[in-house]
Amino acid sequence: MIFLDIETSGLDFRKHGILSIGALEYENPSNQFYSEARLGPDMDADPRALRVNGFSENQIRDTKKQDLESLLKSFSGWLQSVEDRTPAGHNVHFDIGFIDHYAGIYGVQLGLGHRYVDTHSITYAYLLSEGRQIPMANKRTNIDSDYIISLTGLPRRSVHNALEDAKLCAEAFSRIVERKPLLEEYKKFPIPVDIP
Repeated sequence: MIFLDIETSGLDFRKHGILSIGALEYENPSNQFYSEARLGPDMDADPRALRVNGFSENQIRDTKKQDLESLLKSFSGWLQSVEDRTPAGHNVHFDIGFIDHYAGIYGVQLGLGHRYVDTHSITYAYLLSEGRQIPMANKRTNIDSDYIISLTGLPRRSVHNALEDAKLCAEAFSRIVERKPLLEEYKKFPIPVDIP
């Protein structure tokens, strides 16, 4: 299984681009991928997205960075080392939507699975199985990545980074499903006692 996350210049893949991809192989979590790309000249940047991911306008337009096609080819190369290419993450259909859109444009073959593991669903099922209340807002679940990070005793982040978010998702998944830590760097954060 591949926990992955992307940072983008906005929410619409028809006009925004991928700025970075982060991923790790769950069964071999030391096998990680992170790379950034510059934003294409025909792509827009939403200032709200840049506030979330911490990139500046200069950073995303930096001509020294590789282009998006090269980023996707690099990611495809890394994927060759992964046995189980089932995508996993939080709101992973968003990430896969962007990746598939641009991989199609550039003709990059990724070989990702078409079924996903989503930490929202995993957390929802966990809360139900434990008889705990599902957090709601506007008559919808409010299980976002910050909620899951807090639930599993992990540190909050001030800005989003694709690799860090992929690692946090994988760690949270391990704590909820396997009831144990996954990554050495998070072992100093105890698993809350209410995760039996």
